[in-house]
Amino acid sequence: MRLFYTVLLLTLCLVLSGSVLASHDTKTPQAPQATAKRLTNADVLDMLKADLSQEIVVAKIRASACEFDTTPTALKVLKIANVPDAVILAMVEAPSGLPTQDSTVVTSEGHSSSEPTKESAAMEKQTDERKREGVQKATDDFDDCRVRSQNEYDKKMNVIGTMALSPMMRIYAASKLKQNLDVELRACRSQYESRLKALKAE
Repeated sequence: MRLFYTVLLLTLCLVLSGSVLASHDTKTPQAPQATAKRLTNADVLDMLKADLSQEIVVAKIRASACEFDTTPTALKVLKIANVPDAVILAMVEAPSGLPTQDSTVVTSEGHSSSEPTKESAAMEKQTDERKREGVQKATDDFDDCRVRSQNEYDKKMNVIGTMALSPMMRIYAASKLKQNLDVELRACRSQYESRLKALKAE
């Protein structure tokens, strides 16, 4: 009887150890994650020596994890090696260990678009409102200028009508007043257009 229990105990131990080993075999060991190689000054020099354009090198810098040496001494070395200023600037601006994030995003239609921040949107709104106010002010001043010139002309024409003048003198005086009115109206319009042009240039 004791022999039976001994055999049974050994059998159970073998079964349990076999299941444990099987479970270990089914587990695939996870390989350690490979860390992406970061761009260095030497990588940039190698790319430029391979006759890659500075645009391609800058794009690679912005899309990669970077670990550049941008100390004054290192920058002097890059300059001596005829590295373009645009590439050096991209190296200086690249955050250590992270690719440069571009503010341009791609929409669902595939078009790139720049998403303005709330602050820039507010500034644009204020600028638009200021321009609209400026245009309205310029228009009001233009209308006032025309009305003022026209009233002055009418007033002087009324004075001429009360004067004892010969027909020729009356025609001559009216013609001169009309010429003056045209000059004043042109000046009003010129000032108005100049103000609109200045507002558009802002």
